[in-house]
Amino acid sequence: MDRAVRALGELTGVDVLGPVPVPARQDRPAGLVRAIVRFDYAQGSEVAKRLRGALVADAAGASSRVAGRKPGRARPEALRLRFDDRGVFDA
Repeated sequence: MDRAVRALGELTGVDVLGPVPVPARQDRPAGLVRAIVRFDYAQGSEVAKRLRGALVADAAGASSRVAGRKPGRARPEALRLRFDDRGVFDA
């Protein structure tokens, strides 16, 4: 998450809300965090490019050969991106 937030740090007109802890539920583990990124539509391409770069860097830095982890399974703490996800505002 830190890498993604830093990637957006120098863009003007981009607001990062968070990161904040995500409440644990039965279907998701404890310890996850979420950030919401607000930006003008015109900046969408640049924001997406930078966030995708952070996502790739995060995935490349995580070894898929960690003991005990099955191949093809994402880490629960892996960086995930969602664009135009209004569900985060639902209670």
